[in-house]
Amino acid sequence: MDQQLKAYLEEREAWMEARMDERFARMEARMDERFAHVDERFERVGTEARHTGVLVEGVHDTVRLVAEGVIGTGERIDALRDEITGRLEEIKGSVEMIHLRRRDRRIGTSAPLAVSCRSASGNSQS
Repeated sequence: MDQQLKAYLEEREAWMEARMDERFARMEARMDERFAHVDERFERVGTEARHTGVLVEGVHDTVRLVAEGVIGTGERIDALRDEITGRLEEIKGSVEMIHLRRRDRRIGTSAPLAVSCRSASGNSQS
């Protein structure tokens, strides 16, 4: 019986070993499959990160162009403001001169315009 028991145990051990080998092989296959999926995900993440970087660079360039446009527009607005201010000063001077001439005609003076200008500004002694 010792021989039979020994043979049985050896047979059982071989069967268990084969079964364990099968299980380890299946586990190893599943692990390989999962690692392959993880590798694919990392590749996708890397590709998406590079794509996002390209998009960010494009947005950066667009923002730079918009900023340059805003600066240029501001400069044009400043130049236009200065031009309009100068023209308004010219118009104001012309209107004041017309007003003084009309006033001088109404009061009947033929005094030079410079004297009339002084009286309009409050420097004359009336």
